[in-house]
Amino acid sequence: MNRNKFFTAMAGATLVAGLTAAAPSGAAAVTRGGVDASAAVATESGCSRWTCIEAFRTVANVVYARATKRPEAPSNCESAPYHFRIWGPGKSVNSELIHYCYQWTRYVTFSPGKICAEGWAHVPGGVQSRGLPCVTL
Repeated sequence: MNRNKFFTAMAGATLVAGLTAAAPSGAAAVTRGGVDASAAVATESGCSRWTCIEAFRTVANVVYARATKRPEAPSNCESAPYHFRIWGPGKSVNSELIHYCYQWTRYVTFSPGKICAEGWAHVPGGVQSRGLPCVTL
């Protein structure tokens, strides 16, 4: 997927594609989902089925990552409740139960390494995976 298309298609946050430089003195900081991304030195994103992961690493070597619904997912959203699980070096976090049409806009911090996200639809009789993308930063 074209990285610019991915970042501009995400809902619920102001996103900037690619690398960004520090904001000049007096200029507003560049943010991604409320996280200051002006010091980003690397970005990675990817999708698997209907689940996507977006991550960026700062000069301080902190990785911010979040899971979202694939931008090209069908417009007829699933009626089943949904949650994301995102994990990486030393941490695993589950989102709250959400409707599939909505995004989980919270970024989770990680140390550099392999970070994965999995979307889970809560259907009668259990849960079903809706994709498992991973990135390495």
